Amino acid sequence: MTFAEYQSQVLEHYQKEQAAGRLFFAFPHPTPARIKAGCIQVLETRFERKDESFLRSYFKMGNSQDFGPAVRKFDTDKFRPLNSYLRDPARNPGPEHIQLLAWLIDFPDRPYRSSYELLVEPPAEAKTSDMCTSLINSEVNDGSGNDATEIAQPVVHEEEKKAYQVFEPSVSDGIRDMVDRTNVSHQKKSVWTKKALYALYATLLFSVVSVFWYVNTAKRLPQTGMVVPVIGQKGCVIWTDDHYEPVSCKQAVNGLGSFGLDESTVRNLKRITLPDTITSKSVRKVWYVKIDGHLEYYTAAGFHPVHTERRLKLLTSYMYNKYLFHYADKTDQQAGFLNWFRN
Repeated sequence: MTFAEYQSQVLEHYQKEQAAGRLFFAFPHPTPARIKAGCIQVLETRFERKDESFLRSYFKMGNSQDFGPAVRKFDTDKFRPLNSYLRDPARNPGPEHIQLLAWLIDFPDRPYRSSYELLVEPPAEAKTSDMCTSLINSEVNDGSGNDATEIAQPVVHEEEKKAYQVFEPSVSDGIRDMVDRTNVSHQKKSVWTKKALYALYATLLFSVVSVFWYVNTAKRLPQTGMVVPVIGQKGCVIWTDDHYEPVSCKQAVNGLGSFGLDESTVRNLKRITLPDTITSKSVRKVWYVKIDGHLEYYTAAGFHPVHTERRLKLLTSYMYNKYLFHYADKTDQQAGFLNWFRN
């Protein structure tokens, strides 16, 4: 797919979404300020790893992990090329703005990747065979299309035959030597191919083991946030795995946070470490967020205490039935068993 085709598909998807009224940043028409607000909303509601590289490049983030502040500080006027393009598709905003639009409208085939056709080379054996065949044909053909064997052979004396055999180079011997060298070369290549495959298998096995080790180790390590001041108080707190703990503001970890927390958040926000304690009665009373492919559950609303750009979402019946229904409601089961036993 060429980039022009990709741009056309993104624009068509945008126009359909706008006509359906699903793009608040384009209602009733897009503006640079609304596009910027749309970027902030998308960051808070659906952040995907496949977009991270582009977002870092577009918003000039470098190695920073704070996507939210980077977008908020981004100059609103830099969204004008995209705004002009959405109002007049005849304009050319540049490929980076098309990529931004694809991310904003959740275009499924983003980011853009050019496709390449695989050029299939004929096997080396076939090339050698064709070469040998052409040489043999040239040996047995007189160049006029007639078979040399059908032409009357001149009478040659025995002495002339011996002289001819001594001084005339043998084409068939040359072909045989060439084929032998080709076979040796193929054998050497097959040996190196096997070694390369073994090395690849060993590398893959090591990578899989390393990933499992990292995942298991990461699960065991507690999550620790930065030192954050408490609004209205002189103290600070730090997140330690599942709750906030008071700490001296001088003991800054990676520097003080650029924001403060209110006292109710510090008191009420805790991580639920045992998902099987969440029952159907917890629906709309518990909040969740997905971090590195794992769901985490919390007792209050707000932002993630470590990944502060991620907002916690309210647990709905759909999410409960999809992710938590397989956990048994042990309290109800035990009560039902006791009632049955008493009867």
